[in-house]
Order: sequence, then C-alpha cells, then structure tokens
Amino acid sequence: MSAALNVFVCAGEVSGDGAAAAVVAELRARLPGVRCWGVGGAALDAAGVELLARSEDLAVAGLSEALALLPRVAALRWRLERAWRARRPDLALLVDYPGLNLRLARALRRAGVPVLFYVAPQRWAWRAEGAARVGRDTEVLAVVLPFEVDWYARHGVVATFVGHPALDRPVTLSRRATRQALGIDGERPRVAVFPGSRQHELERHLPLLRRAFERLPGVEPLVVPATAALAARCRRLVPTWRQVETAQALAVADAALCKAGTVTLEAALAGVPLAAFYRLSALSYAVLRRVVAVPYVALPNVLAQAPIVPELLQGELTPEAIVAVVARLLQPRYAAWQRGRLAEVAAGLGPPGAAIRVAELAQRLIGR
Repeated sequence: MSAALNVFVCAGEVSGDGAAAAVVAELRARLPGVRCWGVGGAALDAAGVELLARSEDLAVAGLSEALALLPRVAALRWRLERAWRARRPDLALLVDYPGLNLRLARALRRAGVPVLFYVAPQRWAWRAEGAARVGRDTEVLAVVLPFEVDWYARHGVVATFVGHPALDRPVTLSRRATRQALGIDGERPRVAVFPGSRQHELERHLPLLRRAFERLPGVEPLVVPATAALAARCRRLVPTWRQVETAQALAVADAALCKAGTVTLEAALAGVPLAAFYRLSALSYAVLRRVVAVPYVALPNVLAQAPIVPELLQGELTPEAIVAVVARLLQPRYAAWQRGRLAEVAAGLGPPGAAIRVAELAQRLIGR
C-alpha cells in the first residue's frame, strides 16, 4: 500500500482560502487519508488542514502596508521551509497571494517539491509583467480567467484554464425565506456592503460608507464582514448596520457596493447590480499609478473590457459619489441594463467545477 499523500497548502487571502479548501475536499474524496498542512484561514481550518500560520495575519494590500509586514512574512517563509524539509510534501498547492507564494514556489522547486499554482498571479495587470518567473517556478499553472491562457502563452508560459471558483459558490438562497430568516420587513431598498477582508480596508472604507448612508435614510445597508474576526471591527465602525453573510446579502440585496476583488464577480454571478470601490494609502496609490497596465479594477469590467460596473477609486471614493452611485444602481432601467451585461460576463466564464479540475491536475502531477 502506498503512503498517504502529503500536501503543503498556502492561501493568504480569504477568497484563496475558500478556493483551496474546496480543492482539499476534492482531493480527500479521491485520495482518502491525504494529509494537508500549511497556511490558511477559516475555510482550510474547517476542512481539517493543519495550520502553521493564519492567513488573517498576512492580509494586506498596498506598498506601505506590505512593507510593514515584510519581517513577519520573511520569518514565516523560513519557518515553512524548515517544515517542508522535515515533512517532505509530495505536492505544494499554492493559491493566489503571489507576494509570498512566488517566493515559496522557487524554494519548493529547488527542494524538489512539485508546485501547482492555482489562481495564477495577475501579471497581466502590471507593466512590470514577470510572467517568465511564474512559469519557471511552477510545474502547473491553473488560471481562473479565460484570457489568461493566451496572455501567459504570449510570454512563453503554459497555463491551464480551470474555471473560476466563484462559479462553485452559487447563491441558492430564496429571497423570501432569507428575508424572513433575517427579520426583514417592508420594501425599502437594501444595499449589500462588502468593505474588505483586511483590517486597514475596513478602517479606510467603512467611515466613508457610513457617512454616505446617513444621506440615504430610505436605504438599509447590509454589511458583510469577510471573516468572523472582522465582525467586531465592523460593529465598532458601523454599530447600527445589520450584519449578514455573503449568500444572505446577495439573496436579498437590491444592489451591492463591493471592495474591488473577487466579491465583485460573486455579486455579478448573483445578478445583483453593483459598484466597486477601493482606497489605498497615498504612497501605495502613487506607485500603483505608474505600474498598473489595465484600465479597470473590477473583475466584471476586466472580463468585458468595458465599464459595466461603476468604479470609485482613491479620491473618487467620497460620500457624495457613493450616494450618487447607489441612486444609479437602484434605478430599475439601469439595474436591468447592468444585469444583462453581467449575465454576458458570467456566460463567458464557462461551467463550474474548478476544484474538480484542480484536483485532477494535482493527481496527474504526482502520478496518483
């Protein structure tokens, strides 16, 4: 009998944590007894993965924020290298979070560990591309956006399109039943608010959003904390707002305000009219303006190559602008137009089943 599969997993973001947990579940269904350990959050913890570090402690966005985190990341990297030398994993499953995972990929390859990178680094968004390094340091590159295969191919890197993990998390809750479960009555509009998965994102975004909704007394905001750890922070910043889960929010909301990221695609797939927003530190924004190579940040806009979703970025994110965009999203004619365009984007993503395809790639890579 062959030894149980030993898999190192590293996911440094909330969205990546969920995607990684789905792959772990699929691997365990195919290969009973597989041992998984590494870095992750609540989803991987619930999936029974032994966590040597928590992804919540690594979640930052922006240059100045990342610089403050460098000593912690460096210490974690060396600790992980010692761990995989001792445990000798058969496979490394690295999910998103390229700041750490690309460094780990190089060290893992040198140690003779096969590397499967899932949710490939979005090098297409930067003028400093770096695609060659991604190809050099990974055996298998699994991409989640259809155009990424051709983009990486133009840079000499073979990538496999597996579909987007958001397709595996469809909103199936009944609007009526969810309203009853949440104790929602009346017909006033409700707007789902996704402020971010990092503490500094909440600190920058929620005060502006709170001031905007003070000018929208007929609209109820439904705030969605990305993790249980951030729920208390949300309560402190917006104490009167109702807190709900993602599926609940998308089932009952008439519109959504989403931090730029994966959640914009989740709202699009649920058919909820949305706008995207983001605010960085002044230093981070000044640097990013020089290196970003794409005109949009919201994933539906990137996929459509058109401004389907309004974007409020940096200085554009003001209470006045938020009020105006909410009014726009709640207009029936505009909402119907946007839903139609979002449906076109969703149709271009292909079928669900990303975790199944990634598990198949993992099996081929290790010959099991």
